[in-house]
Amino acid sequence: MMYSEKVENYYLRDRLDNHNDFKQQLLSLIDNTQDGNLVDDNNDIAKLDYNNHADFDRPWVKFLLPILVEKLGRMVYSIGYDGIIIKAIWYQQYKQNSLHNWHVHSDMYTGVYYLEYPSGAPATELYDNKLKSPNVSEGDVVMFPSITPHRSPKVINDVRKTVISYNFNVNDLNEERLKQLK
Repeated sequence: MMYSEKVENYYLRDRLDNHNDFKQQLLSLIDNTQDGNLVDDNNDIAKLDYNNHADFDRPWVKFLLPILVEKLGRMVYSIGYDGIIIKAIWYQQYKQNSLHNWHVHSDMYTGVYYLEYPSGAPATELYDNKLKSPNVSEGDVVMFPSITPHRSPKVINDVRKTVISYNFNVNDLNEERLKQLK
C-alpha cells in the first residue's frame, strides 16, 4: 500500500538592498531591449526575454546578477545551504489585461524580483493545497520550490508591472546550519 502525506511548500521573501537606488537604471536597460511578447490561448505577456534566459551577457543581467545572487545566497543560507547556481534569468512586463497562467519551472527553486510593482498590480499566486499570494512590495525578492504551481493573475488596471524571474539550484548543504535551525 502506498503511503501519502501532505507536505506544503513554502516561500521566502526579502527586500533587495538599495532597490530604489538602481531601479530606474535597470528599467532603462530593459526598456532599451527589442524583445518579444508571449500571447497564446493561456498567456498574454506584453514584453519578455525568456528566449534568452541562459544568456548571462545581456546588459541588464550583468548589472543585476551580482546584487541578486548575494541576496538569494543569504536567503538559502537561512534554510541550510551555502551556495546557489543561477540557471536562468529573464524579465517579464505586464500591462493592462496581461497574465501568465498556471505553470511550474525546472531546477530546484524559482522566484520573482518585483522591479516595478505599482498599486493595483497583482502579486504572483502560488498554489499548494490552497491558494497563497505572498505579501510583497516593490523591491521584494521571493523564492519558492520550482514545482509549486504559480501564476501572474490578469492585470486589471492601466499599469505596467515588471518582474525578474529566475531559476536556480542550491548546493553545499550546511549540516551545522541545519542543526541550528532545528
